[in-house]
Amino acid sequence: MTDLNVSRGMSSIMLPPALAEALGFMQRLLACPDEVKARIASLRVPAEEVTGTRVSTNWRPSCGGAGGPSRTWGHAPSRGGYQSRPPGRRPDRALAPRFGNKSRTDVTTEERMMDRIRDKMNKFSAITYDATKSWLSQLLDSGEVEFLTEFIALVFEKAASEPTFCALYARLITELRSGFPHLDSEVQRIFGEFMDIFVEAAVEPTADSVEYKIFVALRERRRYRRGYAAFVGEVARLKALTVDDVTRTCDVILDGLLLAKVGEDKQMLCEEYADCLTALIKSSASLLKPVAVELKAKVTKAMDRTGAPSLTNKARFALMDIGDLL
Repeated sequence: MTDLNVSRGMSSIMLPPALAEALGFMQRLLACPDEVKARIASLRVPAEEVTGTRVSTNWRPSCGGAGGPSRTWGHAPSRGGYQSRPPGRRPDRALAPRFGNKSRTDVTTEERMMDRIRDKMNKFSAITYDATKSWLSQLLDSGEVEFLTEFIALVFEKAASEPTFCALYARLITELRSGFPHLDSEVQRIFGEFMDIFVEAAVEPTADSVEYKIFVALRERRRYRRGYAAFVGEVARLKALTVDDVTRTCDVILDGLLLAKVGEDKQMLCEEYADCLTALIKSSASLLKPVAVELKAKVTKAMDRTGAPSLTNKARFALMDIGDLL
């Protein structure tokens, strides 16, 4: 700043010659080099090349260009990275497949439908409840019910793994059932299949056996026993399951608890069973009044600590609370 001469009575500032010359370049109009124009043109995606919501482009030389890998709009890269929406107009939605798996041509209509349903259910909440139910109702009303089994199983799985929305899922399946009675048989069938998550496997099958895949699927579902028990209770409270259904579920849980408490190092399993029973009965206590006496006797038996090294105080206290609920 020593070279800058500012006079007290003057309104102008004297700049050093070198700085004045540098600032002068900013005022000059320069033509854009052809190389830069070509690079800008390559950023544009021609409308006629857009066939769906996935648009491949190799606009970045370091990751595309000649022989390099390209990025895909609308889908995350396979190894980290980021997503971005291409500039310009959006692709014509009429050209996109009706359901999911847009990039594949070998998938069935049922698979595409399930992809759309999963997308809807992943955004499911109290805010989106009415829109989701309306969309599913239209789908069911269309007569396309090939996806029905997978859809009901998906609702059961998501309700079990997302306790926050458990009651909302129960309401959804109950209200859809009232509008579409043919859902009843699927609800009952899948309810029966999910009963196995309360049963511990006695022996793990060998990895190359047919039974191993079933074992692995059940092992994954068993992680969400508490949520599933709460879901069954909510569905029963809304009259989508019967007293016999809930009683049978209670018996399966109690049988598992009686077996676990006499084993070694089964403390956490006992507590898990007690929590499942509490969640189930807490939601459906009013429905269980006709069988309350018999059920309470079974709970009292489960509380007996004689020859039960794995029955913890936490599990016993949970069982005591069940007695109060009944």
